[in-house]
Amino acid sequence: MTDFETFEKIPQQTITEEKMNFAQVIFQNIQESYQTGLNFDCKYSFSSAMQYNSRDWVGLYKVGWSSANEYIHYVWAKEPNEKLEADVTFPATCIPNDDTEIYQFCYITSTGGMRGASMPFQFRSFIPEELVQVEDDTGLLIVKKRTNVLEEQLSKVMKEKEVIYNQLEETRQQNFQNEKKIIELEGEITHIETELESQTKLLRGERDALEENLDKCRQSLKEKTVALDLALTVEEELKNQVAVLERELGMISKKEIEMLRQTDKVQGENKNLNEKIELLDSALAERSQKEECYMKRFTEMKTMLGNLEVKHSALQKTYDDTLIRLKGEIAISKHYKDDISTLSERLTNYEDKLSAGEESKSIMRKELSSIKEFNAKLNQKFEHSTSENANLKMRLSELETLLQDQSKETNRAVEEEREKYRSIKSLYDKLKTESKDMVADGSRMALQTAYDEVRSRFSKFQKENVDLKRLLTDIENLNKDYEQREEHLMKENEDLKRRLQMAGEEYRTKYVECMKLQKQCTKLERKADLTDSMIKGNVGSNDVTCEAYVCSSDSVCQTNEAEVHEIELHNKIKELLQQQEHTDRHLERVKVQAAESQSTIEKLNNELEEMKKIYLKKCAEVDELRNKVIDKQLEENIEMVEKKEKSFAVRIPVTEYRGVSGLPEPLEPVKLHTAKTAAVKGTFSPPESTWVYPCNSGPPYPVTGNIIPELNDHDDDRFQDAVGEPQLLCPVCNHTFLSTSDLITHVESHNLEKYCPVCSNLMDNVSQKEYENHVNECK
Repeated sequence: MTDFETFEKIPQQTITEEKMNFAQVIFQNIQESYQTGLNFDCKYSFSSAMQYNSRDWVGLYKVGWSSANEYIHYVWAKEPNEKLEADVTFPATCIPNDDTEIYQFCYITSTGGMRGASMPFQFRSFIPEELVQVEDDTGLLIVKKRTNVLEEQLSKVMKEKEVIYNQLEETRQQNFQNEKKIIELEGEITHIETELESQTKLLRGERDALEENLDKCRQSLKEKTVALDLALTVEEELKNQVAVLERELGMISKKEIEMLRQTDKVQGENKNLNEKIELLDSALAERSQKEECYMKRFTEMKTMLGNLEVKHSALQKTYDDTLIRLKGEIAISKHYKDDISTLSERLTNYEDKLSAGEESKSIMRKELSSIKEFNAKLNQKFEHSTSENANLKMRLSELETLLQDQSKETNRAVEEEREKYRSIKSLYDKLKTESKDMVADGSRMALQTAYDEVRSRFSKFQKENVDLKRLLTDIENLNKDYEQREEHLMKENEDLKRRLQMAGEEYRTKYVECMKLQKQCTKLERKADLTDSMIKGNVGSNDVTCEAYVCSSDSVCQTNEAEVHEIELHNKIKELLQQQEHTDRHLERVKVQAAESQSTIEKLNNELEEMKKIYLKKCAEVDELRNKVIDKQLEENIEMVEKKEKSFAVRIPVTEYRGVSGLPEPLEPVKLHTAKTAAVKGTFSPPESTWVYPCNSGPPYPVTGNIIPELNDHDDDRFQDAVGEPQLLCPVCNHTFLSTSDLITHVESHNLEKYCPVCSNLMDNVSQKEYENHVNECK
């Protein structure tokens, strides 16, 4: 049985009669406290059953008075107006200076009967801290009481709380939609992850195939070197033959005069042959100077052969052999011309692809540098959040120590109240046996009025406490959701860091492979140029030289295919980097939404903290008022025991005090187990399960000690990349382009020679070996 139930165990008939007799005058606009040193007004209204008398008066009494003559001061009542309302003014000289007592107004008739009692109030001396300066709408400073200002602020806060509730509902709906989007994105990410795995498998297979092709190219290169050595030996033999022919031509020139007579017969037969030789001279004159000199000497030799008449038969045989050999050389030169044209086309295609690969490498370097900058920004934000987390942890430890101190003080106060309760209960049991025949009078009704007011205030504070608890649970749940999302984003950040590191390592390996292939391509180009020069200088080479040239052209084709595979591999890596950049942009948007939600939560926490302070102050005032009522009741009971022997005509029954001594303690704020460091802005009230009851009728008091368990972290799924298209940036001037062809043309205009992928520096006028050493040192 609670104290309120005990106090209310009064006969209903007695209460009805008292209300009829003692509620004929109603006091209006009674404040909780009045300031000493100032006059104050007392307003009241009459009921229709009340008859005014000029000898009626309004008295100022202490709560718990027993006789009408125990007034502190009285003022003659005024005649009511048409609305049955009137007011009186109490002078400042009659106001007591004791601010620990509780007072009330009572309307006393001319016969000495009480017809109305006001709510309890106190007198407080002037305290500068209770007055505040408030600026009105016109800009003037007005001095008001702190309590009035706080009540106005409380009403504003309650209105703002409703607005915040509406905003909170909207935020929840947005969060629900965002969660749906996150689920869809996670599904897309899993799909993309499977595609990436399949692509990586394909890339690995292509890399193995490229390595096999590279081994084949190396073997074929060794074979081609052997063939080239054979070609060189053949070239030496041909040079020797040319020297022998030159000596023969010198001998023939001496006999030129003797052979002039026979030129007429030979010129007719040699016209067709001279035309063919001239065509061959015009075709091979652009390729080699030696060939041109040789053909000129050959024509001279043929003209001298036309003049030879003496050795016609021997020269005719030599002529036939030379004609057969020249026909074969003409056929071989035509074949060489076709091969040279195809080789030049392949070389041009290879140079175009090589330049495109270099441009794609420069673009990838720029994208990698932008990713590194974004990663650095993410690291800075992460360090800032960790520092804020450490500060919040320190504040949480301070709040826990403060909470423990407050719980200890609350326990001591509870023990003191229990002692008072036991003493009052013993006195109550003693007086109960002596007050069975007592009759209720006006003082008991006045005390009942004061008690009802205290009880109404307490119920109001309880309702506000329930609303605050509900608001606390909502905010804590919201904080928990945002903290889980923050942990998820941190894990995504770590995953992205690992991915960036892996991408950098993979890029370095691919770059080294590309450089190796480029070196091999340059070597093959040099060998191709050497072979071309050999072809130009040795038109009369045999079939072995032709076969060596064909083998070298095949090796160039194989190298071309390897370069194509390398370019495709770089394109796939570029697509992966584009997907990663899209994921980074999505992560940035989610972080912005989390920051906005966190700012909204901080505003709600600040407003809630102010409301808690106001609530705790009101609870302290109610507690003080309750203690004073209990003390007054104890004094009244002692006085009644002393006055019993003097035979008072009217005494106060003690049954009405059974419930006053046990008003419950104000709830102490304690943090819930769901609160985390990012949301702790003040102290919180514990749930109902954390309150214990020492006895059946005793008040609840909070459990002391640390009731906050350790927080458990939950692992989330790894965040995967999404698909996106990055901007095309020039690695030199950072200019943006819409198409890859425009970018390649723009980069070629810079005349870049070598670009380091690690330190992003341009290296002009350096050898290939110095460039490779620089890249290895930067790693």
